[in-house]
Amino acid sequence: MKLQSKIVALLTFGVIAALPTDAHAGGLVVDASKLEAKSRTSLATEIASSRSSLASVYAKVRDVQGVKPEVYSKFRNPVPTAGRELHALGKDALLPMLEVLAFDEAQTGLAAHEKEALTVGMLYAVGEIKDARAVPVLTSVLMSRSSSDPVAMAAASALGKMCRSSDVKLLAEQAKGGNARELAGIFGLGECRSKEAADALVVVIRSAKGDAAVQAVRALGNVGSSWVWAAKKDEGKAVRKLASDALVDAFAASSSLRKEASRAILKCDDEDALVRIRSAKDKASKAGRTADVTDLGDLEARIVKHRARK
Repeated sequence: MKLQSKIVALLTFGVIAALPTDAHAGGLVVDASKLEAKSRTSLATEIASSRSSLASVYAKVRDVQGVKPEVYSKFRNPVPTAGRELHALGKDALLPMLEVLAFDEAQTGLAAHEKEALTVGMLYAVGEIKDARAVPVLTSVLMSRSSSDPVAMAAASALGKMCRSSDVKLLAEQAKGGNARELAGIFGLGECRSKEAADALVVVIRSAKGDAAVQAVRALGNVGSSWVWAAKKDEGKAVRKLASDALVDAFAASSSLRKEASRAILKCDDEDALVRIRSAKDKASKAGRTADVTDLGDLEARIVKHRARK
């Protein structure tokens, strides 16, 4: 299974005795001692003060059922999952989950794939809450060399959903070619619906190679999706055009990106896409690139057909 497919599956299906302010046990995926002191102290204090009022939530976060073999073995698709279970607990689960992730692992004895499913599911649920208090932990997870690729991508996804300027800058830095977290950075940028994220992805697409280029095209299609911007048409129009223009350029420049780029262009549904495509087709024709002219013509016809159905 390709890495992104694995991530999507984990994300979709996907705490503890009171700790002194500066004391900690090992977390599920990072050690609290790696956090900046101010962030660590603040989180530990909030966790301790919320434990009594959120006792039942802490208990549920400590004891996720979907990663237990005796539970998930009975599922129709018998694989460990945690995302939906944790997401269902709502915003009250934030501090309990941050405690498990960084201060106290809680469910020890899990097999490696069960622990990964728990971690990815928990990061997914944290990301859905979109609370900036999670950023120090998410950043630590993303930057940790010990984080597996699925875990790093889940952390990047959560940061992308935060979508603050500082989060976009961090993800864009990771998305640079040759970086160990390149794919994670791109994946995270695709979760942030903003012009800043679109700008960053346009830069990535111009230089990315192989899987990173495909991932960047897919991510830019997500950021520029017409569905995403349905409620913010004025703001969305500029982002959709920015994304669509870059995607048409990528389509024209690389035959290996055309399948993914055509899907992304359709998602953006920019009103000027046909103008860009016809311009690219004209340039390809003048340069004698017959195959490119054919592919651009097919894309043009597909968009015309798509619009006729609307």
